[in-house]
Amino acid sequence: MVEAAAIAFAKSSAIFVGKKVAETVISYVVNKALDRLPLENEDLKTKLKSKLSKTQAMLYGITLQEIQDNQGLVEWLWQFRDAIQEAEDALDELDFFDLEKVCNRKAESSSSLVPKFMRLQLSVSSNNSNSSRKNLKNALMRLESVFDDAANFRVVTGHGLHTSPQRNEGRIQDTTNRNETTRVLATPVFGRQKEKDEIIEWLGVEAPGRDSKLSVCAIVGGGGMGKTSLAQLVCQDKKVQDHFGDMIIWVHVPKRFEPVVLVARMLESINRNRVTASSLDILQLDLTKELVTKRFLLVLDDAWEDGENELWGQFLSPLRNIIAPMGGRILLTTRMGSVADAVKRQMPSNEYKCVVLGGLDHRDIMQILNHHVPPNEDLELRSVAEWIVHNLEGCPFVAKVIGQYLRDNTDHSNWNDFLNKKVCHLDDIAPRVMEMLRLSYEDLTSEVQLCFQYCSIFPSHYKFRMEELTEMWVSSGLILQSTKGNSGQEKIAREHFNSGSGTLGDLTVMDCLLSWLP
Repeated sequence: MVEAAAIAFAKSSAIFVGKKVAETVISYVVNKALDRLPLENEDLKTKLKSKLSKTQAMLYGITLQEIQDNQGLVEWLWQFRDAIQEAEDALDELDFFDLEKVCNRKAESSSSLVPKFMRLQLSVSSNNSNSSRKNLKNALMRLESVFDDAANFRVVTGHGLHTSPQRNEGRIQDTTNRNETTRVLATPVFGRQKEKDEIIEWLGVEAPGRDSKLSVCAIVGGGGMGKTSLAQLVCQDKKVQDHFGDMIIWVHVPKRFEPVVLVARMLESINRNRVTASSLDILQLDLTKELVTKRFLLVLDDAWEDGENELWGQFLSPLRNIIAPMGGRILLTTRMGSVADAVKRQMPSNEYKCVVLGGLDHRDIMQILNHHVPPNEDLELRSVAEWIVHNLEGCPFVAKVIGQYLRDNTDHSNWNDFLNKKVCHLDDIAPRVMEMLRLSYEDLTSEVQLCFQYCSIFPSHYKFRMEELTEMWVSSGLILQSTKGNSGQEKIAREHFNSGSGTLGDLTVMDCLLSWLP
């Protein structure tokens, strides 16, 4: 009996893990399949798109306990998995026949006399391709039936009104846990004095009448490099606070960039009241009234959207037209250079600035470590600390986490153990680093998440180059079909790679993993 219960638990746990993967895969597979359907199946496309969002909402809300308690739900998840796999198989067949056609055309063009068996092969391939399209349509019709069955479980589990993070991120009511205030920093910031002074000079606090135009400064840096901490450090400077008074506005940028959301959050930050209007024009008019007679500093924290230039234009244009004393200043933090470039395109060259945060030097990282672990007179421990700092590659966040770990484990064996183990094997450190990775992973689009998952097939220290990896992504069918053909797909793959790493050259899987830190 106990053994049977254990087996049931293991199965439901496996299904739960599978459904978490499905949350990423489902959109990719269904959208790719819909792209391959002919125009006469437009009605099926419309119905599937509508039912897809509802099923995703249910999948997002299901818990492991609900799966264990509901055998019918377990059976539905297996049916769902089978339907997705059937659609994937049909897509694989179509991709194969597409490649076969290309090869046959090349062979045909290389000779004016095509052998009879080649003409027969072309005819067979065409018939097989038509059969695969029929299989794909049947698979999607089966998937539609599975979607219909999902409605029963939305009622039972109570998750019919849930939405996934991607679908909820554009609403004005945001449930983010990130603090959108300039609260006092919990720990000192080391090694960013030069960047702080550079930004304060750009703010013009020493020359208040210098410029009445809007100006933007982007802080760009990798995960854990302290972009938000630097912005907070600037905002807490006495000269900055005296200059801008109570018009330092801190807004966390939603993953899906929407001007109406940002403007509403700005108004809420200024007035401390809930915004009820939903029209962008009305909100921007209200915002203009608030800012027209004041200096203001707007901090846009953690921006991700780089593909919608017109949306950045909609947001920035009214702010550029405000003639305020000294104008306005926008401080933007982002880990993506492409986001900074998207904003730069909306600004005159003399009204845009970019500060790039690299790794801290050895002395600064040592200061962070010493802040959490007071300097020890023990020469051996000091020597170990030097080696630890050498291995951190200038990342202040990792230095902080490791410092807190070593503070509570001050004997020689623990420190030496740290040197001989990877961070992921240290129980007290790994969860905090992995939590950052998880949050950053969830910020990626479904397609980029699939590309990221693909990297798990490599050993942890396998070195690959961008061109090699992106070619694998394209050839494995992870990049959706583009109207521009293969060259367009390869460009999209490179954009996916750069959205994660921001760097070219030799990378290991761990480099790629750490590059996705927020």
